[in-house]
Amino acid sequence: MRLSLLVFTYLIRMTFVRFDKHMDTLFLLVHTSTFNISLRALTLIQQIAASSPASSPLVSRFYRALYVTLLDARLHTARNQALFLNLLFKSLKADSNQARVMAFVKRFCQVLVSGFGGSEFVAGGLWLLGEVSFQ
Repeated sequence: MRLSLLVFTYLIRMTFVRFDKHMDTLFLLVHTSTFNISLRALTLIQQIAASSPASSPLVSRFYRALYVTLLDARLHTARNQALFLNLLFKSLKADSNQARVMAFVKRFCQVLVSGFGGSEFVAGGLWLLGEVSFQ
């Protein structure tokens, strides 16, 4: 009985180690790939982070990567701006940390004021800010 408990504990640890390696790979994709792949990886990480506890390091790491993506120059010329706005909206609505949400809103306002990304992106961003403010 004791041996089976040790084996079970070992298997659980190995599963978490593999999971962490996969998450590291996803975050590497976010920071080094094209914007489209980066956005898809962020979307997958957001879905995984949504099922994690709010105090999890994975959640903080996701929001840090999303925050950096706001300043990515490729965002302004990307064809997937609507997908990015959708990801940002879902992430801000799901976040329980109000200080972090306010930091995102402030940074996003700076991005919108810069005017890059076209009038559609600015209009979508203003709508997003209006929806988040009703939270």
